[in-house]
Amino acid sequence: MNPRPSPPSRPRFLAVAAALALLPGLVQAAGPAPAADAPPVILSAGDLADLCAATPNDAGGQPGRNICLGFALGVMAIADRQQAAGGARFFCPPNPPPPVGETMDGFVQLTKALPPMRSAPVIDGLLQFLQQRFPCKP
Repeated sequence: MNPRPSPPSRPRFLAVAAALALLPGLVQAAGPAPAADAPPVILSAGDLADLCAATPNDAGGQPGRNICLGFALGVMAIADRQQAAGGARFFCPPNPPPPVGETMDGFVQLTKALPPMRSAPVIDGLLQFLQQRFPCKP
């Protein structure tokens, strides 16, 4: 019988999530000079909030909003996988969860209400918001 591997730790989760956040910037740095429509580099919670606040009428608004929602879904999926593997629960959304767009609208509102949060690393800011929005009950 094989021993069960230990669940991923929070530092491992954050390392994977940070790598995902930095991937567009790394790809940009490795390639040719970015075109005018190059994907945004998301380093801070404020960067993500700006994309999430975009509307279809803004220049690049719909693609920006799509990047925001995809990024948020990716972070939530990683957290869900870690929780399913017996790791720590960072947040506990209801079942069924609210639409991701609605959740990220709350993220935009929080970064407007707490300007210092805009400078937080993107993963830390998003996880902090999700923990506040969906606290786990003891």
